[in-house]
Amino acid sequence: MLVVDDDGNPLPPGQRGYIVIAIPNPAMAKMWNDPNYERLVKTYWSRFPGYFYTGDYGFYDSDGYLYVLGRADDILSIAGERFGTMDIEGVLARHKAVAEAAVVGAPAPGGGERVLAFVVLKSGETPSEVLINDIKEFARASGTRLMM
Repeated sequence: MLVVDDDGNPLPPGQRGYIVIAIPNPAMAKMWNDPNYERLVKTYWSRFPGYFYTGDYGFYDSDGYLYVLGRADDILSIAGERFGTMDIEGVLARHKAVAEAAVVGAPAPGGGERVLAFVVLKSGETPSEVLINDIKEFARASGTRLMM
């Protein structure tokens, strides 16, 4: 597996990019009988010639471990910036009161997208407007500007 940039060039450790597979796995053979074969070839085999595009993005660390950061097509475009849903979920899940988080895009007033976050609170936490605002501020302070 490799992590490559938009042009298919391998990236050094620590740089985010698209995860691709250089040598196909025999399990991929089932796609040849798939009724959506042409779409699969266009989506997964044509984007980076010579590689199978997994649809995920990630990076290798300096020890050679691969970190999968999420789906490359799970990107929200908010105020002209692109955010991965998994990145935002990770920030929200680090809040002391949050057990789990899920994020989707929602239409923003006046056009564009905004973040719609669903959080599960840890046992003993009580939902309130104060807590909602605290979670939003925590996310903003973590370097992710969320338009919630």
